[in-house]
Amino acid sequence: MKQKILIATTFLLFTSSLCAYIQPMIKIGYDTGGYTLKSLDEDRLKIGSGFIGEGGLSFRTPELGRHLKGQIFLGYKLNQLDHTNGVYDFSRVTLSAIELYNTRYFHIGAGVTYHFSPTLDYTDDRSSNFDKQTEYDDALGFIFQLGFNLSREATLGIKGTIIDYELPNSAISRDGNSLGVFLSFKF
Repeated sequence: MKQKILIATTFLLFTSSLCAYIQPMIKIGYDTGGYTLKSLDEDRLKIGSGFIGEGGLSFRTPELGRHLKGQIFLGYKLNQLDHTNGVYDFSRVTLSAIELYNTRYFHIGAGVTYHFSPTLDYTDDRSSNFDKQTEYDDALGFIFQLGFNLSREATLGIKGTIIDYELPNSAISRDGNSLGVFLSFKF
């Protein structure tokens, strides 16, 4: 199933190059939610939370109508929890493809996201010999997005992600569902 999604995403990347209107984009945001991996006092490291930075393309094919557009992004998502003895990091590389219905004031859409190499790292500041890493399997999920067009180039929006992370060779699955805000810019 994951291979089919990757093939479909590759197809979308290829067909986007055939579109009449292509614009490079960047997107920054913050997501919150999901299973709590670590809790220290009042701070929590949640598997779905983190800052995300993405770069990609926005494209529109006039034959499909002026209100439909697609977006493809490659990004990096990181959540970090610092404490007195060390640092916990949960990071992953993301590839997302979204189909959107666009109006003058807003857009709404849905798509797929694939997270590569989700990894929990722990670095102990007291000892350079104690670093621990837990790797999760690559994960396939779905995204839903609502954006408000601030201008032709800038969008402020909210995004929901539905995804689960699984440990290799295990039946253990962690809820990575999240809700977030983003700001995107077209060039």
